[in-house]
Amino acid sequence: MTDENPDNAHGFEVRPYRPRDYAAVSNLFSAIFKQPMSTQFHAWKYRPGNSAATVVFKDGELVAHYGGVGAAVTLRGEDSRAVQIVDVMVSPSVRRAGRKNHPFFLAVNCFRDYFVGEGRSWLFGYGLPNERTMRHAMLLGIYAPVGRLMELVWDSAALARAPLPWWRLDSVTRENFPFLAKELDALWARMRQDLGQACAVIKDAKRLYWRYLEHPEREYQITLARNRFTGRALGLFVYRVEAEQLFLLDLVAPKANLAPLLGLAAHEAQRRQLPTLKTWCSKTWIDWLPYAQATVTELPIIIPADTLSHPGPEMLQDRWWLLPGDTDFL
Repeated sequence: MTDENPDNAHGFEVRPYRPRDYAAVSNLFSAIFKQPMSTQFHAWKYRPGNSAATVVFKDGELVAHYGGVGAAVTLRGEDSRAVQIVDVMVSPSVRRAGRKNHPFFLAVNCFRDYFVGEGRSWLFGYGLPNERTMRHAMLLGIYAPVGRLMELVWDSAALARAPLPWWRLDSVTRENFPFLAKELDALWARMRQDLGQACAVIKDAKRLYWRYLEHPEREYQITLARNRFTGRALGLFVYRVEAEQLFLLDLVAPKANLAPLLGLAAHEAQRRQLPTLKTWCSKTWIDWLPYAQATVTELPIIIPADTLSHPGPEMLQDRWWLLPGDTDFL
């Protein structure tokens, strides 16, 4: 595959992202999402060797961008390579273009051709687009829906569970991470067994460190619960405080420990005088959490599958285990 532009007949330059495109991408990001993209955030997200993007220019102006961040995943118990689609942007000036020469369509096809499929960087893509983006992608025949995210909100006082005398709670930090990494890997391995036939991002120590401890703009609290006598990990939860809520971004634990872990998170919310605990979860898997005690709301976030990838929509239908920390924007 070369960097030559295959769509010159449409008046577009379509190709993979190059470092010199950063300023144009940053400007389009600010225009679309109404917030800046710092160089530090871009460098953190688009790590060399584990990310890619395609761009579409018209008359020297960037009119579309389609980004991807690699993720190791488990699918039906097997390791696989997926790419999380991020920063999908189309300039308002070209949104009415026809299907075959629509900049979104061109950016997606270029990304597929270069990066997705057998023998390429990743086998399949996924993402968490809003309903407008999803609807547009479905009209273009690019995505098919395979799930949806739900929001769960609990009264923290009702759900709170104080740590039992033999439990020990530790904050995971950059400083103590090297001493906990093996334990975190073992904890993920136990959760992975319970996930069975699901599709999930691998939440091993490497992933947790990059996602939460290396983030250049946000601070997260990571709490590890262990048996103080045996040292065996019970589970891990990641959160940040958002307004009057404790927002739970991630959970790593065997299925049987998830409800007690939620109780500990609610106890932390109470300690901080926060009346509610909130998280998101794929609709298929909310029964892994104490959802009967929560206020459950359908979010306008649909889980898509690429219609031309393998595994395709049929294999991925209702299989994704996704939480807020699986997004790139929280």
